[in-house]
Amino acid sequence: MTSHGELLRTIRSASFNDEAAAELLLEIRRLGLAPRLTHRLDDIAIHMHHDARALEALYLALSSGRIVFSAGVPADDQD
Repeated sequence: MTSHGELLRTIRSASFNDEAAAELLLEIRRLGLAPRLTHRLDDIAIHMHHDARALEALYLALSSGRIVFSAGVPADDQD
C-alpha cells in the first residue's frame, strides 16, 4: 500500500512535467518539423502542461490538508 508521503512525492514529481513540456516545445520549434507533426506535438505538450498544473494544485491541496484521503473502505462499500 502506498503511504501518504509516497503519494505526495509521486504527485509532486509528476507536476514537474510542466517544465518538461516547455522544454519539449522549445526543441520542437528548433527542429523545424513538418507542420502537421509540430501541431500534434504541440497538442501533446499542452496537455502535459495542463495535467502538470492540475497535479500541482492537487499536491498543494493534499499537503496543506485541504483535501484528505483515506485508504480505508472502498467508496463502493460505503453506505
